[in-house]
Amino acid sequence: MSRREQIEELLQEVLPKIEGLKEEALAEIGRVREDANGKMHRHEEVAGELAEAEAEIEALSARKEELPAEVTRTNLEELYEEEDSLREEYRGIGPRLEALEERRVNLEAELPGLLPRNHGHKHDGRIHHTARVAGTAHEERAALDDLKARLIKAADEALKPVEKAHNDTKGLVEAWSMDREWDPAFREKVYGRRAG
Repeated sequence: MSRREQIEELLQEVLPKIEGLKEEALAEIGRVREDANGKMHRHEEVAGELAEAEAEIEALSARKEELPAEVTRTNLEELYEEEDSLREEYRGIGPRLEALEERRVNLEAELPGLLPRNHGHKHDGRIHHTARVAGTAHEERAALDDLKARLIKAADEALKPVEKAHNDTKGLVEAWSMDREWDPAFREKVYGRRAG
């Protein structure tokens, strides 16, 4: 088998493995990106739900403060059906507030897992999760850059002695050819005349 055939055989074996490494690296980056996008989306959902829960807690708390005065007014005005309705509303606010407070606590507990370093800016989530993707891409790139450098180094190390042998022997051929050209006997034999 010739050297070129051996090299071709080696490439047929190695190139698919390198392609596989590239695909695995891209898949890992994609997996981290998908996870990051999911967490960013969930963070936005949780933040929105938390804002809604807090607004509803505030509204219900304000309503709870207003109701006793309205109950007293309806009682004084002898609007007993309306008074009963207001009393029923008042009794229903307590459990609703408890449920909303529990929901708020759960949402607040979920947020740090979705965004560990929240500095209060709207882009904090995007920065954090995109940085995770960039970090993974950096690790994968560094691994493939290392592979590239090592392959180049191995090829250079294989080439250097062969290149030296080529240059040395080529230099000998050139030197001997020049000596031969200046040899008067050779010139007469080849060119039919003596150097003079």
